[in-house]
Amino acid sequence: MPPATTSRPVVAARAARTRSSGRGRPGRGRAGRRRSRDGRGGPRRRSRPPPPGGAGTPERTAEDCRRAEAAGCAGVDLLAHRATDADPLDLVRAARAATTGRLVVAGGIATRTQVRDLAEAGVDAFTIGSAAFAGSLRPDAGTLRAQLAEVGAWC
Repeated sequence: MPPATTSRPVVAARAARTRSSGRGRPGRGRAGRRRSRDGRGGPRRRSRPPPPGGAGTPERTAEDCRRAEAAGCAGVDLLAHRATDADPLDLVRAARAATTGRLVVAGGIATRTQVRDLAEAGVDAFTIGSAAFAGSLRPDAGTLRAQLAEVGAWC
């Protein structure tokens, strides 16, 4: 004789829990919170309106760097080469002038000229990712190790 099934009480318990916590309102989850647009629950996130003057201006970058330093941050990681509203080096110079902490630049660095320009602008460090993995730093090198050795030679 097969063992007695316990699925019925579990289903009933789930249904009771759903009725009591959902309060019968559509769009509510177990905790009674409104679901986010992606359906994962939790509060909806509202994006902040863009700041006056744009998010990618040297002035805004300097302001953000000063705020980070005042909050106790040891430095700033700036995605300068992903900027669309300003020249990346203008953003780097503004950040360097606004903070005494470490300044790391990331995003879209792929040439020796960019590395040289960043060094001249006073950057403490930079990161290279996609360019090394794609092999575009030194196309004839082949391996990631050889790509990174090329970057090391630039420094």
